[in-house]
Amino acid sequence: MKVLRHIVVRFERMDRNNRDVLNAIVPAWVPLGTSWAGRSDISDAEKTAAGNRHSVLMARFVVHSNPITRALTGADRMVEVLASGERIWEIAGIKNATEGRRPPIEITATRTPPPEPVI
Repeated sequence: MKVLRHIVVRFERMDRNNRDVLNAIVPAWVPLGTSWAGRSDISDAEKTAAGNRHSVLMARFVVHSNPITRALTGADRMVEVLASGERIWEIAGIKNATEGRRPPIEITATRTPPPEPVI
């Protein structure tokens, strides 16, 4: 797998224990930690083979194995931290990238592209 660039990602988990002044549950994303990651975009052929026919962006992120990345689930999300802002990615799959004592973690994630401007 060719990694296109190195980026910083933040992992977040939904916390449903927050309450407002009326004691109603207010879900909020709380940070779990940050990590360097390598990102490679998934080709259209791979998306079609996977049965994905929606307009979504898919990418594979490779991160070092540590207690935070080993505890990630599909209910968590990943935020790509950029100089121009942040991109939110939904985690679609997690697996060990290779064999070994501490193999890197490969995360497949999806993101809905921003809407096209109306002219």
